[in-house]
Amino acid sequence: MLFRLTRPALKTIVAWNDVACVRARQYHPPAAFKQPTMDDLPVPQGSWQAAYDAKQRKYNIQLISGILVFAFTVGFVAKSDMIDFNFSRPELPTE
Repeated sequence: MLFRLTRPALKTIVAWNDVACVRARQYHPPAAFKQPTMDDLPVPQGSWQAAYDAKQRKYNIQLISGILVFAFTVGFVAKSDMIDFNFSRPELPTE
């Protein structure tokens, strides 16, 4: 059992002391590597205004639908008396 626990540490120590096992790192790019340039970037196509307007239309629809869902939820909760919003002071209990 002790051998199983110490074996990884012993292997590491032996590997450090092994002169024949020199690990060299090679920091060079692959043979077919081409340095990236500005020509590799995508070229914009179409009108930016049309794309912007389409995005804003989608975002405005999401905003309006979110506001409507929130208003419906608050109205439903207020009508069903699930929550007391405490718009006025509560009445004092009578003795």
